[in-house]
Amino acid sequence: KIKIIDQNTGRIKDNSRWEYGLHTAIEVKEGVNAEFDFDGLAVISLKNYFKLYRKVCGMSGTIMTVSNELKDVYDLKCEGLPTHKPVIRKDEPLLIYRTSEKKDKAIIERIKSNFNNGRPSLVSSTSIKKSDHIADLLSDTGLHFYRLDAKTVKNEAQTISQAGVGNNITISTNIAGRGTDIKPSHDALENGGLDVIGTELFTDIRIDNQLRGRTGRQGHSGSSVFYA
Repeated sequence: KIKIIDQNTGRIKDNSRWEYGLHTAIEVKEGVNAEFDFDGLAVISLKNYFKLYRKVCGMSGTIMTVSNELKDVYDLKCEGLPTHKPVIRKDEPLLIYRTSEKKDKAIIERIKSNFNNGRPSLVSSTSIKKSDHIADLLSDTGLHFYRLDAKTVKNEAQTISQAGVGNNITISTNIAGRGTDIKPSHDALENGGLDVIGTELFTDIRIDNQLRGRTGRQGHSGSSVFYA
């Protein structure tokens, strides 16, 4: 079958088909069974769809960054809740480089430093293509790493369970940005905890914050840094 891959998360979009005959054309081109196309008879924005409900509420770890929008669109106010334990994660300032080559070199040096110091690294990119690029650079160093994207999603649980252990290196799309609880090992915590490395900024600051939130959970040590 022809399946669409979300370029940001790397997940398969099972129930999606390209419109206007494009999906069928690709199915014919690739020699797989062509399925019936369907056309939308009406369209409604998500914002207007949610307004049809009599009650609307929600909960999110990164909602405060869009609190003004929620007030304007839905007339909903946002309240912050204190964390269970104080957050001691270190969020470092954005590191900006003049060229992508210098940025890539700095990222690899950071990963190597974490590895030598017994710290796990979670390295996130905005697309599978860019994850492949980082993987190629790391392969040249001889360091072993795990992948978390569309090509390895069947091993997702196993990969996540190892992402906070020892000095493991995990390269991921933002498939690991939400709803992923990475448990750090004792030795990793003693050496500073999981280091989240954003190889570039995402289009939405909420996604950056979601990625940061993979480390320093439940009062644990950890750090995050983004490159641009």
